[in-house]
Amino acid sequence: MNTRPMPEDLAQHFRSFAAYLQSGETDHLSRVFPGADEISAAAVYRNGFLRGSIEALRNSYPVVEQLVGDEYFDLLAENYVTRYPPQQATLVNYGKSFPQFLEQQLEQHGLAYLPDFARLDQAWLRAYFAEDSTILSEDNIEQWQQAGNDIENLVATLPASAELLTLEHGIRTTWLTLKSNKTLAGNTRIDAREEHLLLWRDVEHQIRVRELNRAELAFLQTLGKNSTLAQAAVSALELDAGFPIIEFFSELLETDVLAVNV
Repeated sequence: MNTRPMPEDLAQHFRSFAAYLQSGETDHLSRVFPGADEISAAAVYRNGFLRGSIEALRNSYPVVEQLVGDEYFDLLAENYVTRYPPQQATLVNYGKSFPQFLEQQLEQHGLAYLPDFARLDQAWLRAYFAEDSTILSEDNIEQWQQAGNDIENLVATLPASAELLTLEHGIRTTWLTLKSNKTLAGNTRIDAREEHLLLWRDVEHQIRVRELNRAELAFLQTLGKNSTLAQAAVSALELDAGFPIIEFFSELLETDVLAVNV
């Protein structure tokens, strides 16, 4: 196999062309193409690079696109691609910093809640592609107890698809409406308030989103640290002395939120 290094002048050509694709600055092409016609023709490749990158962002952030419209999304996405071009040959997982970019662009788009919609879009995508987990069942609990163990000492965890989010705006209902491709009501409001969400994929491979109060969030955060049910209950009760532990635990079992600790 020939492993000789690429000639430096050819390597420089490739680097210059790649820099042009990423930035759109034609100065890079003067090192590759001698004339204006060749530089103009190279725009075809730049446009293809942009279209592919923007389409990857569109697929990852569909609700954001619905909120701002196709044209403005393309503008935001093009600015993002120019500032943060893909660094790999594949566009899978491209755009992870898009929510942070939207925060940086707040003065331009003026939508303080937009980064939260991007975070929820991103969490949905992670949940969709997450590995399967062994979901905790009533049979598992029965076997645990039959082995002489107390249920409060059971260590459960969250499945790989589950994610706890704390957002700065109450967007869950609006996001779900747009995710279902439904039209928003004309009087839809998005309040600036802290919202805690649990997002996960159930055994039917449906992505579900549930709002949490602070006690429920504390319960799940504790379980996420490989703690016992008793420890999770204490975390919740410290915030709400009347927290309905049995009811909440039963709901988690019924909706496939808990996984076997392995």
